Amino acid sequence: MFSWWKHSFQPPKQPEEPPAEQPAKQPFQTSLADNMATLDTAFEGSKDLVKKIYQVGTHRVAMACIDNLYNKELLARSIIGRLLDAQNLPQPPDELVDYLRTQVTEPIDVSIVSDWDTGLFMLMSGFALLFIDGSARILAF
Repeated sequence: MFSWWKHSFQPPKQPEEPPAEQPAKQPFQTSLADNMATLDTAFEGSKDLVKKIYQVGTHRVAMACIDNLYNKELLARSIIGRLLDAQNLPQPPDELVDYLRTQVTEPIDVSIVSDWDTGLFMLMSGFALLFIDGSARILAF
């Protein structure tokens, strides 16, 4: 009965703007040192960021996680121990990523991440990231 009254007080509709283009996602670098420097910049020296560099076969790898968001015992037993004990590792870094994902960390759900937006989101959500020197593909678990 008073629908004209209700509609007379609504603000005029604004024309919808077209959605803004999404900026291109920044991919990871292939250099382990560059990736670690980017992490340090993103977290501005925060003590909550835990990083550790390991030698796995002939490859240098780095593990990163946020303190108190990741179970350290699970990380040590399920991931780091298996990484350090792995044998007959492939030489090309991208093949090593696939090998580690399918052979070494098999019972654990592992994702491959290729950009900083996704990687930082996963890191802040409680995932650990494994960076491999020479590869722009990162393992998240």
